[in-house]
Parts: sequence; structure tokens; C-alpha cells
Amino acid sequence: MGSPAAGAPTLGGGTVFAMSVDGTGWALDAASGKKMWTLPAVENLLGSDTGPAPAVTASNVIFPFATGIMLAAQRDTGAALWQAAITGNRLGRAYANSGAITGDPVVTGGVVYVGTQAGRTGAFREDTGEMLWTAEDGAVNPPLVVGGSVFVVNDEDKLIRMDASSGARIWAVPMPYFTASKPKRYAQIYTHFGPVLAGGRLVTVSSDGLVRQFDPASGAVVGQAALPGGAASSPALAAGMLFVVNGQGQLLAFR
Repeated sequence: MGSPAAGAPTLGGGTVFAMSVDGTGWALDAASGKKMWTLPAVENLLGSDTGPAPAVTASNVIFPFATGIMLAAQRDTGAALWQAAITGNRLGRAYANSGAITGDPVVTGGVVYVGTQAGRTGAFREDTGEMLWTAEDGAVNPPLVVGGSVFVVNDEDKLIRMDASSGARIWAVPMPYFTASKPKRYAQIYTHFGPVLAGGRLVTVSSDGLVRQFDPASGAVVGQAALPGGAASSPALAAGMLFVVNGQGQLLAFR
């Protein structure tokens, strides 16, 4: 690829879609690894080696970059379709200065939902890249879009529910933030992964060692369980189980 990969790849229809840290989008044959096409690098659209993965739809692929820029291309040919930016600036937070897209874009109903760590989540038309709305809540993980709502853990460690058509906030639930209770010891913040929807409940996993369950309608906490070692990855759902990697590198399963 000429430079290291930026974030995780996405597999779609026998093709692997990936980004490199020099800002190039790649399509590779999954069976042979042969290059099918590249989307040429654009100046200053550098990727991150821990960045989000491309979003792949029936006809398009959307590449998210560390600078808050998305590039869309035709899935089969790599022909560029549009470029869009999502920008913001969460005052008082050093991490917000980068404006990086921090969660995989999610595409549903012809709309691309994406968030940054700089205090912004937005919705864009998949076909043109036109911005439909932005909200002053950054999404540090992929947004969960379901039932006309967008659910995110924002850049201030709050679980947020927004209206999917407007971005208006419906409710917000604070989650543990700083690992120390005294301001002079504020050095590290907890990391919360998710949410995912399981059994009609929103589920988050956290580095503070808890799996939390919330009512999607109200945001009320309806359950929690211990997570030994704390979460170090986003949760995955399969076969009625929730899987998560903890801070000790162990794969844990919850039913």
C-alpha cells in the first residue's frame, strides 16, 4: 500500500476497503489481495493508524479521515463522488483540537451519520454529501441509528439520544468521567464503548469495569454487571451473546 494502514478495513462483496495513513483509499480483492482501484490521496487528509473504518453500502464507499473529512467513491470503480467536512471545537479539551472522526460512519436510509471527538455529530446525504444537520455532541464510537433516533456516547462521556431527522437532543445521561474525584488529580478519563442494542436495551461497556443497560426511551439505567479488567474494545453481538475484550487482553462473553 505504500504506507501503513489507517484503522480497520471493511469487507464488502469480496472486496476489502481500507485507508492508508497518507490519505489514500484502497479497494483490494479479498481473495488475492490484488489492487482493484485507489482513491488518490488529497493533501492534508492524513489517516490515523487507529482511525475508523470505511462505510460500505450497495453502491458507495465512504472513507473517514483524521481531519474530519469524508470522501465518497463509487464502490465498483473508485470514481470520486463527493467530499464533506464535519468540524467542531470542544473548548477546554486538548483532544478536541484534532477534530478527528472517531467512529466508523454509519449509513442507513440514504443518510451518513458520523461523529468527531471535537464535539460534533452530523448527518449527510449519501448520494451528494449534503449536510443535513450537525449537533454539538461528538461521537467517540460509531453512532447507533435505530427507531428514528441516533444514540452515541459523546466526547464528554454522556450517553445521548438525538432525533435522527434533526439532530435535536432528546435526553442525556451522564456516565463516569474522570478516574479521580479530586480536580487536582484529573489526569485520565474513563472510556465507554457502544452503545449497541440488545434485547430491547442499550448496552455500553466501560473501562471502569461495568456493563450498563439503559432504557432507549428514557435513558434510565435498567441493569448493570461487573466487567473484570474493564472494557478495552467496543462490544460485539453474536448468537445471543455480547463479546468484549478487557484491559487484560481477555475475550469475555455475556448472555
